[in-house]
Amino acid sequence: LAKDDPEAWGMGIDGKRGPVVRSSRDWQEPGWCLSYRGKKWRERIEYAKKQIDTGITGFAYDDYFFCNCYCPKCKEKFKEYLQKFTNLSYKEPVEFMSKPGSQPEYETLWKEFAMYHYGLTAQSLKDELEKYVQEKDLPYRIIFIQSACGWYKHPFALAACKEAFDYFSGQFYIHVYPASYKGSPIAIADGVAAEYAKMGEYANNFAPLFSPGLVYMHPSCAMDPYEVMKYQILETAFAVPLKGYAVYAGRDIDLGVLINMGAANGIISAYEDIILDGKVVTEGLKGNSPKGSVRARKLGERMLILVSDYTTFAEKKTVLKISIPPVSKDSILIDVETGKKLTELAAGQGDFEVELNARRARVFLCEPR
Repeated sequence: LAKDDPEAWGMGIDGKRGPVVRSSRDWQEPGWCLSYRGKKWRERIEYAKKQIDTGITGFAYDDYFFCNCYCPKCKEKFKEYLQKFTNLSYKEPVEFMSKPGSQPEYETLWKEFAMYHYGLTAQSLKDELEKYVQEKDLPYRIIFIQSACGWYKHPFALAACKEAFDYFSGQFYIHVYPASYKGSPIAIADGVAAEYAKMGEYANNFAPLFSPGLVYMHPSCAMDPYEVMKYQILETAFAVPLKGYAVYAGRDIDLGVLINMGAANGIISAYEDIILDGKVVTEGLKGNSPKGSVRARKLGERMLILVSDYTTFAEKKTVLKISIPPVSKDSILIDVETGKKLTELAAGQGDFEVELNARRARVFLCEPR
């Protein structure tokens, strides 16, 4: 974001480049020019190379900024975008974007094209850094992480980002977005799953960015703010093909948060094969808690099952009735944190009861006896 180089400013419909107002989303006004390869671009590549020299190999990108530009180079990329992903002929963006609503299909494609162009720009940067690593014969692999993406209707707008970035680390913050997540680990996991489904074939390796629940807790969720760290990690690990996670220190990350991260990590790492390679199970899972969930991941004849209820955080006994699908003949169900055998399941399926108390989420391994 070369604010001090006017060549980096996008060009508006009037053909003039102008300074970018971050809060602006007026598509007649300029954003950033993703075709920019000027002085500041070179300076920042050299800065990134210095970071590589110190051993830094991972680069995480924050929020997607407004990249709207009507310069000839950006319009040529838009033409290539249409040819690659649609059967539509090229139309001049200035013409249809100067009359909002006149050609909604083209207008939508132009707006989401910025996300595609963003991925192409990241790829050009990554190519230079990877070339530098090879030239210096360093034992490194450059990793790019995308923390957020722009608005899109067509998932193919993410095609270039999937190529350029190694992980998608969308910002799923439990302490904000009160209308969406309300301090609920279940809502966080469902939100991650919804984003993954929306991306379709263009979904990247998912490593969500979480936050501690120390700032905002919705009154409908009466849990300890420390323990939401453990539960949101576990809920999400069962909801999508998770490849990792990150934590953003929007507020303090202290020992209480780290203890709960460690508890979740211990469970995940002990059954890493099922978490990383297992299939997300949705059919045949039932539970009777309106503020809880039943999730599962299966690999071969082994299945991990998460059972939760967040009605309260107090040490209050809650008994849930659960049903799971067939796993294998003569299975056993084991609490992975205590090692306690819960029950035997004839033919690998059945209804059983789960008691929750201080632990508001329990993970079970179902495997052949």
